Amino acid sequence: MSIPLPLPHPEPIEDPEPRPHLFPVPDPLDGWGSEDPELEAIATRRAVRPALPDPEEVAPAFALALLEIEAGYRALPQLERLCTFDLSQALLPGLPRAGLPRPHAGTLLRVRARESEPGLADVVALAQRGPRARAFGFRLDASEGRWRVSDVAW
Repeated sequence: MSIPLPLPHPEPIEDPEPRPHLFPVPDPLDGWGSEDPELEAIATRRAVRPALPDPEEVAPAFALALLEIEAGYRALPQLERLCTFDLSQALLPGLPRAGLPRPHAGTLLRVRARESEPGLADVVALAQRGPRARAFGFRLDASEGRWRVSDVAW
């Protein structure tokens, strides 16, 4: 079987319906974090995390400070340095008032921390106050360039 040369040039086929325009996808890293505060916080956490100590090392100090804050042994300015502004405002109504008897701050029995993503660590602490032991959890956040407590669950 022989093929005749040269082959005839085929006629272009036209689409019966026009195709929708395809729009280019924006580069996800172009201006990353400039509009969304959560993306900006993630970028900051990842940037500062290598310079910060391991959360397992600093978690006991934060846990003890939270126990002392709850018992009324630490002042409000110390609370503001340890916690984010939103959390310090949320904790204010539950703090003991002056003139009331203070409970014992308690003893830390165990503290465990796990970093779920760079610069964001979840911590669980077991504390004993009197004959009873109780667990509480908090989140350490490095989005402001240092470890701060951003959430507490008593």
